Amino acid sequence: MRNHFHSFSLLSMVSTTAFLLVSILFVFWPPISLSLPLSVNGRWITDDATGSRVKLHCANWPGHIDTMVPEGLDKQPLDSITSTVAALGFNCVRLTYAIFMYTRPEYGQLTLSQSFDNLHLSDAKAAVAKLNPSLVDLKVGDVHEAVINSLGNKSVMVIYDNHISRPKWCCSEDDGNGFFRDADFDPAEWLAGLNASATRYKDNQWVIN
Repeated sequence: MRNHFHSFSLLSMVSTTAFLLVSILFVFWPPISLSLPLSVNGRWITDDATGSRVKLHCANWPGHIDTMVPEGLDKQPLDSITSTVAALGFNCVRLTYAIFMYTRPEYGQLTLSQSFDNLHLSDAKAAVAKLNPSLVDLKVGDVHEAVINSLGNKSVMVIYDNHISRPKWCCSEDDGNGFFRDADFDPAEWLAGLNASATRYKDNQWVIN
């Protein structure tokens, strides 16, 4: 399950914009025109409409941690974050999630408000309410969908990537998610979570995995 995908984290620094501006020092990709769906031709990803090769230039957006909410929504409006991603030339975001959000009601049925309250994040919750009021009372999975839809509206593709089972930061040798049969890594539950996330987004052309 562990995916050692080496990419830039959008929101691991103090603010989303600050990090994105730092990212640009490392890599800049000009805007890319493509149409969906995509296909695989040998080892290449191709645009079905033209047959031309498509290169994924992805940023990383953590959404698997304790709150189960993509980071940064207490820092900037969602549309501002996704507009910045697109403006910097990224055509893809790797958005992470926790399996338990899809398989265990005590996680997946929480609203953003309840999730933040459980973690005593009153200041962060107040900031989300100010900057992204429409998200506060959504269930955590619906917040993910709002993020994905906002990215899609900017023509940014999403690799929706399971990162961990129990929502928390990772990684360590004893976090219970390193391999099959670890404490929080039951293969049947993992597959159920993958199936649930895939089913949810099977008709969303911007979710490409």
